Amino acid sequence: MGKGFHGRIAFEGFDMAPVLKNKCAGDIDIARSYVVVTAADGYRSLFSGAEIFEHANGPNLLLIDRQDGKDLQKGDGRFRAFIKSDFFIDRSVRSVREVYYNIIN
Repeated sequence: MGKGFHGRIAFEGFDMAPVLKNKCAGDIDIARSYVVVTAADGYRSLFSGAEIFEHANGPNLLLIDRQDGKDLQKGDGRFRAFIKSDFFIDRSVRSVREVYYNIIN
């Protein structure tokens, strides 16, 4: 079963919201937008527009490139996607390969 608390980890990286806003033409329809982050091994996670662009506690979807002041560990790839509001790490994506932004019609 679980192994308990392992201490705190300090991540460094980028808030994805301004990056996505900068790349999208025109206004973003938060209610209909979503982002899929894909890993090198094919693992995918989906994030709603509200989670990314309107989270009450500030930046939420982060693209991490450093952990505890060092580059990510071997096997984590160059970037890791991390959503701060999740209690569990199920949607954390290591070795990020692609980030898709889309709007539901």
